Amino acid sequence: DQVMAARPTDVDGRVNYLAACLYSHLGETDLAFDYLANALDKGYSNLQELTAGNNANINIAPLRDDPRFAQMIKGYDYLFKKLADLSLFLPH
Repeated sequence: DQVMAARPTDVDGRVNYLAACLYSHLGETDLAFDYLANALDKGYSNLQELTAGNNANINIAPLRDDPRFAQMIKGYDYLFKKLADLSLFLPH
């Protein structure tokens, strides 16, 4: 809480995503979902980390079985569609 209270710069949602990871592993599910929503609001769009990432304890795996998780991801699907549209312009 002290780190987030200091209002670290979070231009792309990564800091809020990391807070969601922390709180999900502490069992603070509601708080984790709050931070996850903040991350998505800021444009965090790493679908791999959100849905399948299991990098040590830096993940939101504890949230994935909660029905709110799928609902939240669905609610922000425009972020992931936008990312897929941009990949059309990347060299193959």
